[in-house]
Amino acid sequence: MTKKFRNDMSTGTGVGDGDEVGNIKVNFEGDDLGEHKSLIENREIVMWDNNYGFTLYIPLHSPSGQWTGTYLYRKDVNPRMIVINVRIKPIPIPRTDDNKYGWSAKGDKVRVFVTAKVGTVGYGEYVIENWMDFEVPLIKPLSKESYIKTLDGIYNDVVEKIESTIFRLPDGVEPLNLV
Repeated sequence: MTKKFRNDMSTGTGVGDGDEVGNIKVNFEGDDLGEHKSLIENREIVMWDNNYGFTLYIPLHSPSGQWTGTYLYRKDVNPRMIVINVRIKPIPIPRTDDNKYGWSAKGDKVRVFVTAKVGTVGYGEYVIENWMDFEVPLIKPLSKESYIKTLDGIYNDVVEKIESTIFRLPDGVEPLNLV
C-alpha cells in the first residue's frame, strides 16, 4: 500500500521508484546563497517505498540550467544531499511464552522512526539516528484510504521537520558564499 501512496503523490508522468513527489526548502548552516537562494533552497523530493515505510531522497542540483551564471560543483552539491528513511514498526512488548516474538498486533499505536543522512561517501556525510521518533494510532479499520491518510500525515510531519531544520554541513565542507 505504500507504493500506492507514492504513486498517488507522483508529480511525474511515470509511476515508480524515483518519481518526484513534491518540493521542499532545505537550508544549511553558514550557506549564503544571495540572489540564488530561491533556486538552490527549493528542491525536489524523490520517494522510494520500502518494507517498513518509505525513503525520501532530496538532491541538490546545480542551478546552471536556470541560466543563472552560477555553477555548483560536485564538491558543493554532494555534501548537501539529504536522504530520509522513515520506518513504521510495531511497538515491541516483553517476550513471554504466549508472545515469543515480542511484538503486539493488538496494540493501539505503531512507532515511527526517522533517520536523516546528510551528504555522500567521499564528499562528507553524517547520519542523525532517531532524528524523529514518535507514535501514531494503529490504523483502524485498516483500508487503503485509512492507510494512505496515515502515511500522508507522517509524510507531512517529516517534510515540516526538514523545512524547519537548519542542517549542519558535514565535517570539512565549506559553506557556500554566492553573494
